[in-house]
Amino acid sequence: MKIIFLEMRNKMKITAVLLIMSLVTMICGCTNRNLYESIRLQQEMECQSRPGATPEECSRRSATSYDEYERQIKERQKDK
Repeated sequence: MKIIFLEMRNKMKITAVLLIMSLVTMICGCTNRNLYESIRLQQEMECQSRPGATPEECSRRSATSYDEYERQIKERQKDK
């Protein structure tokens, strides 16, 4: 009986660790995306505050989506 209890306890620990690791991975992914979008919006706002800058020019400069940015990074890493 004691052995079965210890086995169940170990399985629960492993499950808890895997769950925590999954949550951390998901949070990091969201955080990276949110950070990228925040920086992109900040750059666009700074561009618009410059004299002579047009809204179209500023939007064009910061038009790369996070997914596109991530794809470009993966391509560069493959080329190395």
